[in-house]
Amino acid sequence: MVTTARAPDPPGPRGLPWFGSRGDLRRNPMFFFAEISQRWGGIVRYLYDGRPSFLVSEPDLIKELLVDRRANYVKNRRYRVLRSAIGNGLLNSEGETWKQQRRATQDALARRTIREQIPWRSEEHTSELQSQF
Repeated sequence: MVTTARAPDPPGPRGLPWFGSRGDLRRNPMFFFAEISQRWGGIVRYLYDGRPSFLVSEPDLIKELLVDRRANYVKNRRYRVLRSAIGNGLLNSEGETWKQQRRATQDALARRTIREQIPWRSEEHTSELQSQF
């Protein structure tokens, strides 16, 4: 019998029994993800409703997942539910469909294009915040 050693799980917050990190995630998801990636690094394991979930935030690892080895990773059942709600766009598609959609949006996702949007997006966001207070 041949056995292979399983890689250890990445580090991450323990969360509560059964609920895991659900409360923190629902209160402020952007803060939660920023905090756990800063504290535990490029791959973080956290529990959501008792199930392990993973946040990948290291640029080289993201490239590996989304570009270099995308055929090795399939989207889970949550994406199927999302697909039925919002369609089979860039977020939900896989394989050749994803590749075609990604090529079509490449210019909009280029660094220079995003960089050009920062000043006016920041002004818009700042004025929204100021109007709330």
